Amino acid sequence: MSNVKTYSPQMDELSAIDTTIRMYTHPSIEIDTSYLMLQLDQIKSEKDAAVKKAGTTVEVLQSNPKFAEALEAFGVEVPMKTSPRTGKQAFALAKNDAEFLELLDHSQEVRDLVEARLAVKSTIEQSRMERLLDIGNRKGAFPINLKYAAALTQRFSGGEAMNPQNMTRRIRKALRAPAGHLLCEVDSSQIEARIIAWLASDDPEDRFLGAFVRGEDVYKQTASFIYGTPVEETSPEQRQRGKITTLAAGFGLSPDALLRTFKVAGIKATQEDAIRCIQAFRRNYAGVPRLWADADRCLGAMHFNMNYRPGVERQTAEFGKRVEAVRFYGEEFILPNGTPIKYPELTKDDRDNFSYYMKTGHVRIFGAKVVENIVQSLARQLLIYWMARIKESSNLQIALTVHDSILVVTPREKADETTEFLEATMKLGPNWSSDLPLQCESKIGECYGDI
Repeated sequence: MSNVKTYSPQMDELSAIDTTIRMYTHPSIEIDTSYLMLQLDQIKSEKDAAVKKAGTTVEVLQSNPKFAEALEAFGVEVPMKTSPRTGKQAFALAKNDAEFLELLDHSQEVRDLVEARLAVKSTIEQSRMERLLDIGNRKGAFPINLKYAAALTQRFSGGEAMNPQNMTRRIRKALRAPAGHLLCEVDSSQIEARIIAWLASDDPEDRFLGAFVRGEDVYKQTASFIYGTPVEETSPEQRQRGKITTLAAGFGLSPDALLRTFKVAGIKATQEDAIRCIQAFRRNYAGVPRLWADADRCLGAMHFNMNYRPGVERQTAEFGKRVEAVRFYGEEFILPNGTPIKYPELTKDDRDNFSYYMKTGHVRIFGAKVVENIVQSLARQLLIYWMARIKESSNLQIALTVHDSILVVTPREKADETTEFLEATMKLGPNWSSDLPLQCESKIGECYGDI
């Protein structure tokens, strides 16, 4: 490893652009085509078996009206929802509809029917495997197509209908290290929760921030607040609820939304449970709601200033106490590398609800959502910083970045040295984050799906 140089944030951005291009032009992760062929056969067999077990046909499973009739034949009330596009009632039979997933709690016959529909309708994994197989047959390695700065937060996103950001474990198992090498992944632990706790307070004794500073299990702490039990006595299920609450409630999730999140995670909960979790979070981590309120005031000032008239004094507002990380300048937030976060054509209705313009139309924005945007943007800047440090201080090739993790290809004999170097790199941030308590986890193996 060479000596670390000091680059400006702008130089780090250029370095990351170069790395992102090389992921595509010089791919280093090989594709196991034999494995993919076996898995595609397995998927077909699984779908055929699910349809047979349900005692129905693919046609029934794919059609909303016919599937609804099949449910009614078992005496099940068909779940409905209000269409956001038309405002009319529509079938709630999509795989992400919580009401649809609740049908899995019915009789075995109904469960078989629902599971068969999920198997038949879920085609993304199969289509991605087919595409990856085609790429593997043509190129052997996987060219990683990432959009360098996507959306409002500038975070990476996938392209070419082959998004490496949300691959299933079964697909990931098709991605392997070249002969004589291993894949090493280092993931920044709980980065968004750490950043929001850090933005919300500059006191290391604060309940939220302090847990990270002291290296305690913040998920158990949250569970302790929810259930009124000592931290050491929280059950694994309570910790899981504490984890989801910590990761979700920081961005102003409503009880209904938290309840849906619980159900998707396979956790049985009631509306009262969700309310209890959110109330405990806001009461014990009071700095977070105050941060939302700061963001709301900034939105108000932003809207006023965007409609500025000569002779009228512009409004100002402050966002939190971490001015080294984020500043509000009247019509936009400025992050450490100079990146702005702004909301074009910000409007306000008669109920003081704000929205801003995107290509798809106006999108609602509010304080907690602003905080989420800022947190994700700061997490992205940390990722860029680490990518630059890895590039300038080693000969390692970054093969992939997924969310807040970095994956490299390393010679097998240097695996321990590589892991040690990456962990040390990702536990340190730039000057603006000097007291941000960072932590990371590493995994290593021949196959991406095993790490």
